[in-house]
Amino acid sequence: MTMYNVHYVLIIFSFFGTLQAATVGSDTAPTRFNTQQALDNNDRVAGFAALAGGFALQGFNVNAQWDTFFPVSGLVQLNGGTLILTRDLVFRNNSVFGGGLGNIIGNGHAIEFSTSITVIPLLDADLISCGLLLTYTQAENSDVEVIGWSFDDKFLTVGKDPRVPVDTIENYEMVNQVPVLRQSFDPPGAATEVNAIEWHPTNYLVGITRQLSADSEVFTYTCNPSTGILTLVSSAAIAGNVAAAVWHPSGSFFVVGTNVAAAEISVYPVNAAGVLGAPTTFNLAGSRVIQNEAMTISPDGNYLAVGLATNGVNPEMLVFRFTTSPITLTQVASRFFGVNVNAVDWNPTFTQYIANGLAGTSGDLAQVQEFRTTSTALTPRAFALGIGGDVSTIGWRPTDGKCLVVTRGILGITSFLRSYAFDASSTSTLRRITEFTEIDDLDGMAWNHAGTFVAVGRDGTVTPDIGALLLFQNPLNFILTTCFEWNTVKIFFDCDVTIRNACIKFTGQSLINGRGNVLTIDSTTTLLVGPNSSLMFKDIIIKGVSDHQLGAVDGTSTYSFQDATMVLDGNYSFTVGKFDVIKDLEVSGNGFVFAYRTDQVSTISSTGRLILDEGVTFSYDPRSSSRNLLRFSDASAELVLNSATLYATTTGINLTKGYMVVDGSSFLAAEGSTAATGITFGDNATAVNNFCIELMPAASLNILRGLVSYANV
Repeated sequence: MTMYNVHYVLIIFSFFGTLQAATVGSDTAPTRFNTQQALDNNDRVAGFAALAGGFALQGFNVNAQWDTFFPVSGLVQLNGGTLILTRDLVFRNNSVFGGGLGNIIGNGHAIEFSTSITVIPLLDADLISCGLLLTYTQAENSDVEVIGWSFDDKFLTVGKDPRVPVDTIENYEMVNQVPVLRQSFDPPGAATEVNAIEWHPTNYLVGITRQLSADSEVFTYTCNPSTGILTLVSSAAIAGNVAAAVWHPSGSFFVVGTNVAAAEISVYPVNAAGVLGAPTTFNLAGSRVIQNEAMTISPDGNYLAVGLATNGVNPEMLVFRFTTSPITLTQVASRFFGVNVNAVDWNPTFTQYIANGLAGTSGDLAQVQEFRTTSTALTPRAFALGIGGDVSTIGWRPTDGKCLVVTRGILGITSFLRSYAFDASSTSTLRRITEFTEIDDLDGMAWNHAGTFVAVGRDGTVTPDIGALLLFQNPLNFILTTCFEWNTVKIFFDCDVTIRNACIKFTGQSLINGRGNVLTIDSTTTLLVGPNSSLMFKDIIIKGVSDHQLGAVDGTSTYSFQDATMVLDGNYSFTVGKFDVIKDLEVSGNGFVFAYRTDQVSTISSTGRLILDEGVTFSYDPRSSSRNLLRFSDASAELVLNSATLYATTTGINLTKGYMVVDGSSFLAAEGSTAATGITFGDNATAVNNFCIELMPAASLNILRGLVSYANV
């Protein structure tokens, strides 16, 4: 057995900017690639490219072509994108099919899964917990500087830089996980760059701050939850830049950080209507400058931390004791770094930890500090290695504080977003899980409160004045809410396989050949057949079938079975589409029901057998009034009752042309008590429609209820 260790890192490049379609490898000379290859939109893996390190599609918007003769090794990740096969995709025994699923356009080619692939898709615990996939992008007409989520995650508000005459505030409503614009406007006065958007902890009230303007720099707006329209309530003039802001958890105080000497921190009382009261101001000695993303408050509201620009003398990170009656700030801890502290965020669960991001090109630029009320020092406890440039933003996942997102954004250096797993019981190195790389500056970033989305703003530094709003989702959340299309593909298994946390819709004419192995459909998985499409199961045991896990889109959707066994682990309803039994289909699952509820005709072909094993009930309960939707091609097409039950609802069932073999103690049951509503064999008209019954030695066929008619001639 081949042993392997896999480090799950998702590498996702944006489609913005100057990235061009590329060919990986050559069509004339073999080339081996030992590291995972990142495939962007319209990229192609050439005929003699040997991908020994796997490959990853770069997001949901990517279409890439697989055109190599060589098998693939290593980690393969579709990440919500589309892989187009122009040759077979063969996995070696040291390969892994992990990360997010995606679409596959098979063009009749095969995918051969090796013995190392036992779970599709394979997600390790940290990837499920802290992984991110780019799942939505939207171009903006200027740089996106800051982002804020409403307390219930219904609204997403974007603040921009008016490098061209544009509205600097946009309010979006999340509709089916997609932001829909509800309002675009500028706060009163001359437009300047928006530096902070902070929603009230419990109400539809949002605080907004901006750079120095001819008018006010601090605003509060109420939001109509039905329309998404923001209405100005109150404003205040600072006569300076307002770089950062945060609400006290009580919602009664709005704290802002400025560049105004002797008033670097202002605490505004806010009443229930959202009106700003007179601020209490605080002086940070040494003419300190609070950075744009560098203000955070402890979950209990008792402490405030700020990050400052360096002056080479004073500490750049300060922690204050915060009281509200009266309003006071008392410095209790600090740390000197010698560089700007660009971002800070307090852990929502492990409240002794504060994440901070630094400016620079080397060293540990993303850190986790431990704050203890008994010490005036901040102690470094964990580090993210290899940042290599200014940290723009940093943020803990609000739900549990176990995941940390860091963005790097600086001109001349490729920007990125990374997610890290944090283990509070063993703090040292943060484990990197996801990386998304951008050619432009990534700036504003915010988790939603449910911890399911990360919204990120993109500046237009390479392509001026063209920003973007990017949404990232957890891979598990994304694949559970997305059904991926696999078109005209032939799938082969070399071992038992479980499909977990997935929805796959098969279109065109597709095949799953188990080669005698077991396919387990986990309870989190649905397989569908699309319109005018078919999916054949061949030489396979299908386990875990219940509810509607094998489904169809409409009446033109067809399942075909050839030497297949379906193992029920609950009652199963076949409600849409039809099935064909080409050769044997054996249904097992003692005590469970296979309910036939479609209005389409399913066929047992010549020499085909529908075998119902011990304790299985086949319930004929169609959505139409037809009694003839289960058809047999001729006398060689068989229904086998092996200590099983054939049941008909009041519609009744009429079986013709075929043959029934009864073994063990089997049963017939009908809800109807007339010839038109019971179970009928034959049609009383022609011998070609006779439906013969053979009882094996020691077998019995018992009528439990209703009318059964033997109408052969």
